[in-house]
Amino acid sequence: MEDKLKQLSQAVLAGIQGGDRNAGSSNGAVNSFVQGLFGDVLAKPAAGVGDYAGEVANQQAKEAEAARQAQIKALQDKMDPSKYSVRRKDDGGFDFFDPDGKPIDISEYAKVTGVRPADILSKSENPFDMQYVNDYNNTHGVVEAIQNGDQATLQTYLKDNKGINPKSTAQDIMQDLIKKYPHIYGHTNYGTSFANSNNRPLFGVNGGGVSSGGGGGGWSPS
Repeated sequence: MEDKLKQLSQAVLAGIQGGDRNAGSSNGAVNSFVQGLFGDVLAKPAAGVGDYAGEVANQQAKEAEAARQAQIKALQDKMDPSKYSVRRKDDGGFDFFDPDGKPIDISEYAKVTGVRPADILSKSENPFDMQYVNDYNNTHGVVEAIQNGDQATLQTYLKDNKGINPKSTAQDIMQDLIKKYPHIYGHTNYGTSFANSNNRPLFGVNGGGVSSGGGGGGWSPS
């Protein structure tokens, strides 16, 4: 860029030194363009024009470096869990935000922070979030009983929750949880999960259901 500016400067100087205020061009449009860009230096001596070209190049280099540093900072923020935030909502649930303040869903927040969704929502006061945490904890208990061959514990779950297939594998149980709460695992938005699963838990709570409630568990784009 600096070389091109110097070439242009030389062309302008050639016009000045030859007494041609139109920068040595026979094209009126080109002359007007050059005059508009460099009108303040056309009457300057050669050193002045060269200095001006250098200043422009230096300024452009500074701007390019500033833009590069801003991009690096943005990428660093994206990878920094401390730059993400959580805010409690009026319904007792949570909203999640990236470093730019853009709303994100709980699945993205969990991936960035490395915290399990059940732990994130453990302090939620939203009924749907509480339903998920209860189902997660019970699913974990069933999976652990299957993996450990703990038939006594497994039979307790089967007795209290008739919907569980006694032939289910640990993977089957986990898939049931994911299907019940797909927004937690990044497969759909919160509203769809709520509409399909609210007040219909995988596991009963003290023999009863979980009362219905408003939104919670974080925003997710439609």
